[in-house]
Amino acid sequence: MLARKYLWTVLLCGLSCLTSAGVAAERPLIMVDQFGYLPDSSKVAVLADPQKGFNATRAYTPGSQLEVRRVVDNGVVYTGNPTVWNGGATDAKSGDKAWWFDFSQLQTTGDYYIYDPETTGRSYPFTIGGHVYDAVLKAAMRAFFYQRVNADKLPPYADDRYADAASHGYAEQDFDARAMNPANPAVSDPATSRDLSGGWYDAGDFNKYVNYADGAIHDLLYAYQENSRAWGDDYAIPESGNGIPDVLDELKWELDWLLRMQNTDGSLLHKVTSIDWDDVSPPSTDLIPRRYAPATASATISGAGAFAHAAKVFGAFPEFSSYSAILEEAAGKAWNWLEAHPQAVPSLYDNAGFVTAGAEDCLYGSLDQTNCGLEQHANQVNAAIHLWVLTGEQRFADYIRQHAETDTTLMARGDLTHNGMAAESQDALLYYAAQPGADAALSGKIRSAYKDALSWRYAWTPFSPLARFKEGKDPYRAYLDEYLWGSNQSKSIAGTSLWNVLQYNVPVPEADVSNAKAGADGYLHYLHGVNPHAMVFLSNMGAAGAEDSVPEMYHMWFADNTQWDNIQTSNGPAPGFLVGGPNQYWSTAKVYIDGVQDSDHNLKSQPAMKRYWSWNNARQQSYEITEPAINYQAAYVRLLSKAVTGAGNADTTPDAFSFTNQVGVALSAAIASNPVTISGINSTSAISISGGEYRINGGEYTSATGTINNGDTVQVRHTSSANFRTAVVSRLTIGGIKRNFKSITVKKDAKPDAFSFSALTHVARSTVFESNTITVSGINAPAAIRITKGEYRINGGNYTNAAGTVNNGDTVQLRRTSSSKANTTVTTILRIGGVSGAFKITTTL
Repeated sequence: MLARKYLWTVLLCGLSCLTSAGVAAERPLIMVDQFGYLPDSSKVAVLADPQKGFNATRAYTPGSQLEVRRVVDNGVVYTGNPTVWNGGATDAKSGDKAWWFDFSQLQTTGDYYIYDPETTGRSYPFTIGGHVYDAVLKAAMRAFFYQRVNADKLPPYADDRYADAASHGYAEQDFDARAMNPANPAVSDPATSRDLSGGWYDAGDFNKYVNYADGAIHDLLYAYQENSRAWGDDYAIPESGNGIPDVLDELKWELDWLLRMQNTDGSLLHKVTSIDWDDVSPPSTDLIPRRYAPATASATISGAGAFAHAAKVFGAFPEFSSYSAILEEAAGKAWNWLEAHPQAVPSLYDNAGFVTAGAEDCLYGSLDQTNCGLEQHANQVNAAIHLWVLTGEQRFADYIRQHAETDTTLMARGDLTHNGMAAESQDALLYYAAQPGADAALSGKIRSAYKDALSWRYAWTPFSPLARFKEGKDPYRAYLDEYLWGSNQSKSIAGTSLWNVLQYNVPVPEADVSNAKAGADGYLHYLHGVNPHAMVFLSNMGAAGAEDSVPEMYHMWFADNTQWDNIQTSNGPAPGFLVGGPNQYWSTAKVYIDGVQDSDHNLKSQPAMKRYWSWNNARQQSYEITEPAINYQAAYVRLLSKAVTGAGNADTTPDAFSFTNQVGVALSAAIASNPVTISGINSTSAISISGGEYRINGGEYTSATGTINNGDTVQVRHTSSANFRTAVVSRLTIGGIKRNFKSITVKKDAKPDAFSFSALTHVARSTVFESNTITVSGINAPAAIRITKGEYRINGGNYTNAAGTVNNGDTVQLRRTSSSKANTTVTTILRIGGVSGAFKITTTL
């Protein structure tokens, strides 16, 4: 975090806007996607004048014209006028007045920032390029690797800052999970032992739930199907390099666990969790026993759909032909159980004996026949669709025709939803309508219903994302009607619902195709910094280019006061986790944003979009705002993957590289980085630098934008600060990947090494004597010099008794008149920077 803030302050506003701590005083009020923009995408910065909430004391009215400037030389590349949002009204959800600055015409690759010449306001820097999100996608997918249960997270696959041995392999844990005994959860029956190993931690705790897993599985499978070119085999997980896209390798880890959750009769166990909350870090130290819940209809529905969808996708790979058959068999067994137990739907699991989440598949979490029935029947349509696509069996086609129009929100009510569980069926319906052999009449109804649901009037249906985008309903260009627990997942789902217009040929007017694309961009940009917090809602993303990402979140591994607590004080959490986001219904008392205890910073009094703060405290229910979850993560990854061009094209995005920071360097000196070798590209890649120079293959240093090839070495150089203990940061960008090289000057040292003067004895009385000469060493700044009872001279100059200064390497000599008395000693004391030396003269008898 500190390095990124140094970058921002040093490169863009100079030392004048640093606080005494050397960090940026306030986030900018000109918000941009901090990772950047694709050249042909919409690019709209949001300018805010806060009226309510934690930043209400700040005021900003933009000038009449704004500029886009290059980071490297501050050159102006685009100018335009901001447009006021909604006639200058204050938005109720954000508490802000706003303006939009559209610079979509700028498509030239490079690093830029937006500057207001009238007010000197500016944005964080950003990149325009074809691969600006590649590293972001890898980080977001690698978050699933860090969530693996029963797996080592060790180098080279894990960053050594987050290395941890396999978790939950102790007695009565995942390889020996026992059935819950509601009367006494601590006592178990060994006869009920099951191997339920594998899978992912569901969220910020270490538990595993079938009904939360299926949505994540579907979203990642769709992400692969909808843009397979985005997915490489180089995500640095243990399976990388096996010729299979790593998104599928990661999915297999979860699917293997899901298969273990299936009973021989086809039903699926509901969940496997600890008997108490795992307040333990790191995960490998957790010894709390684990229990599994009984099978439920909802979990069986979830398993049927996930198995069938995965069998279809994995079946396209010859290496997975047998695995696909296993998944298909599991899906069929689950459906057969549902057909044999129709009265079991909906299930109303009572969570007996557990303290962990019930995780029943019910609308709004209400445990009753109506709300659970709505969710579970809709998810059964989802499962039937994927089983029909996989097998073509008539029984599934019949079920779809009989239930799609009555059991899904889209068809029965004509509405879209951004609720994570409910969105599964609306995605499946579009997927069905795109399949060869789908019922033509039903497919037409699905597309028509989807088109209508995108564009309802606000008075009829507030969440109708295409209409709200065209109306400009949200100043931050990513409208939600409510900011619920997990609102960042809702943003991701909303963005994907607009992308679906392009993906599945929804019959909107031609002009609305571009509106849908721009609207989808808006939701992604919101998550990347175009929000009232000017924050990337992903953890610890400085290495991927974010100037201000989530520093702390609710996760038991990365808990308060651990070495992973906060990126400002420790390693911080692992990169790439999407946090839940603003939650307008969070209402715990006495929590203050940034610890500022006044009414403006009271978290529960914030407008909906500002009811967010990055902190980790279970007693204050921070998990309702800052906790990540696999279903949030997968929804975001699916949206993000649409903007990644993928390995099928020229690959100009290099493998990870880094420069070693240098601490304790000399002042105003030329400081060169370690050389690094560029790998992982198959085409010439752009290279640029801000705040320094670079050279390729040992050539001449330059600050001009250039190109670099695979196998080239690059080295960065800059001039260190003229001040002590001060950082200078250079940012090198290669193919959209940004890396910092930082030097910090030495600490001021004006205390010299010890020195001494030789004593003189048996000398004549009343005579002037000179000392031996000493050389001052061990200082890097001028040091004060003063003398008591005598004189000194520096470098052979004139003698003086006045206080002065001396530099490293100077010579100093003393003189003094001996006593007029026999056998008498006179002492002269020289002090340099707090170190003293005595020159003694003793007369003869």
